[in-house]
Formats: sequence, structure tokens, C-alpha cells
Amino acid sequence: MKFIETKKHLVDLFKSNNFEEDARNNCLHTNLLEVEALSNGSKIFVSFPGYKCIRYNEIVYDYRVDISKNEDRVTLSHANIITDLFNKVKNVGMAPVELANALIESSIESTFELDKVVNNLKYNPVKPNKDLISRVNTAHGNKTYNQPGNAFDLTIEELFSCIKWIVIQEDINYPISSHCQGRRMPFSRYIEAVFTAQSNTHRLEEVIQRALSHFIPPEWDEIDYSFALKIH
Repeated sequence: MKFIETKKHLVDLFKSNNFEEDARNNCLHTNLLEVEALSNGSKIFVSFPGYKCIRYNEIVYDYRVDISKNEDRVTLSHANIITDLFNKVKNVGMAPVELANALIESSIESTFELDKVVNNLKYNPVKPNKDLISRVNTAHGNKTYNQPGNAFDLTIEELFSCIKWIVIQEDINYPISSHCQGRRMPFSRYIEAVFTAQSNTHRLEEVIQRALSHFIPPEWDEIDYSFALKIH
């Protein structure tokens, strides 16, 4: 995907829409801008400034990603993406290897052929059931779970398009150039979500908790994380 280009586009949007002034005045989420329209009519928005927009008195381009789907607009988080991925493998029967390969391919700076992925990952969509929603909610502990973000199945186009905008937040807040994880973190959790959907050695709840943690969790022996080294 075009992460560098998309990040620059976002920063330009923020600068031209009073991000710093609103952040310093604590006027949070006062801007909502459409950043992508999808082929099925769904739209992706960014809302800003986000709650982490000032760190050590410095401006950080923190924002939120929303999707407008079926006339409803909801916020999406890493946990929502993890749940959607898990559901696609566990409850819909999507091929885990093909899905994982598509995620890995999408994680690097490249020309990502989304149309090809859409054609390769054909499936009959089923939204996450009550049991899955309950598991995710429990995994959040005392943290808030954005349940409306899993009230439906994300199409493949919606899924990968939303991932692009969501993971760039990590590149902004925790840049790899500063020896942080950046988008390596969410893509590692996404691969773990696919893995847990077809393995008994780890559980979805662990993936959710690892995504919510404030430290870098240890790698699982069962997963090859070497793909993340190609993420810059």
C-alpha cells in the first residue's frame, strides 16, 4: 500500500484544517473529513484532533478512523479489525493462509493490488455473532470496547482500505524511524488473529489484550514474524 503518500496526504489535511490550534485549545474531534470513497458506496472518514494530540507539549497528529456503511457511521479500532479477521476465518471459513498472505503483502510500501485480493478472497459474509462479541468485550477488561464497529462484516475492500488508514496512526504516533514499532504492531496482531481462528494454542482474547497493551508483547513461537522486518 501507499503508506508514505497517504501519510503525507493526512498531514497536509491536518495542517490545512487548524489541527494544531484545535489541539492546543483542547477542541478534540472538531473536524470530520472524508478521505476515501469505496466502490460499494461506503466511505472512510478521519476525525481529529484525537485524544493523544499533545505529548510532552508537542503536537502529535492523532486522529480517529470512521466508516460510513449502510447509512451508519461507526468508529473502527485495531480490536474491531482483529475481530473481523477472526470472524472471517472462524465463522465464515475464509482460507487463513490466503488471508494472512494478503495482510502481509498489504503491510509494505508497494503497489497493492486490492482488486486481485478481492477476487481471491471470495466468501459469503456473516457478521460476528453474540458469542464472539461477548468474548471481545470480556477481553477488553476495564477498557471500552467499540462494539458498533463489529455490528457487520467488513467487505474485503472495506477491510483493507480501513486498515491502511488505521495503521498509519501507529506510524505517526510510534515511528519506526525512532526505533518504535509503528504499523508493525497492528499487522502482527492481525496475523495473530488469523492464526488463533484456526489453532488451539492461543486464544483471540490474548490477541485483543496484546493489542491493548502499553508494551511490546513477546512473539509467539508458532508464528513467523519476519515479514515485519520488511515494514519501514
